[in-house]
Amino acid sequence: YFWRILWGLAQVKFEWALLWTMRLSVVGFFGAVALNAAQWKRRTIYQLLTDRFALAAGDRETCADNPECTFGGFCGGTFRGIEDQLDYIQGMGFDAIWLSPVVQNTPCGYHGYWMQNLSAIEHHFGTAQDLERLSKAAHDRGIALMIDAIFNHMGPTFHYEHNLTYDMFFPFNDPAYFHGMPQYWEHLDGQDGEMDQHQREVGWLGSGESQLPDLAQENPFVESKLFEWIHDTVVRYGVDGLRLDAVPYVNKTFFQRLKTEVGYFAWSCL
Repeated sequence: YFWRILWGLAQVKFEWALLWTMRLSVVGFFGAVALNAAQWKRRTIYQLLTDRFALAAGDRETCADNPECTFGGFCGGTFRGIEDQLDYIQGMGFDAIWLSPVVQNTPCGYHGYWMQNLSAIEHHFGTAQDLERLSKAAHDRGIALMIDAIFNHMGPTFHYEHNLTYDMFFPFNDPAYFHGMPQYWEHLDGQDGEMDQHQREVGWLGSGESQLPDLAQENPFVESKLFEWIHDTVVRYGVDGLRLDAVPYVNKTFFQRLKTEVGYFAWSCL
């Protein structure tokens, strides 16, 4: 039993997003050579929300196991479930897959966009070895791998008793790494219709219990750890391209530095 959710159709156009295709000077973990901008434009991309796409053989649906999750919880989709359906995806004519974020999330972050620990893979989706295997299986079929990358924020803190510190995050476990504190009066709103670009970049996305702590990319530690994380992810898992999340909400200097300092990248806005 699995969900066949088709979110991407031929030649997906990303609004408010930048597709970075990598011309790395090193060969990827599985020998995959990252695609350049022209090659990505010829790809037909299938977008996947890992938790909602497919159960692996023998697994069960777990949607009802998370009653505390206001916006929905983990339902059981995994990297192994995706691997099992690569023939199905390829049979529809797709030659690239776009995975939702893969790092460990805060509670209820079934979608992957609520990062908690950059050094770990979300265990509900599988293991690092499962993701390596999915990458290899995709590349063996000529299917390119794109992942969603988040540089703007971490996950909400509302499931933690005091909701006042950042101790639950790794490596960003100090207020100095963020724009403001969790209480709503201690940070700016990043979605205010009257805001200027500065407020958009330092304000928090989300509302109520789902406000997302906004990372201070101008902090040297934050910048270096984000660079290190995405470089290691690309190399280890043989990633061919990145979809950048929440682009309008991150200062442009950060993206310029990311482009020049992490491998050899080519901009491509599809």
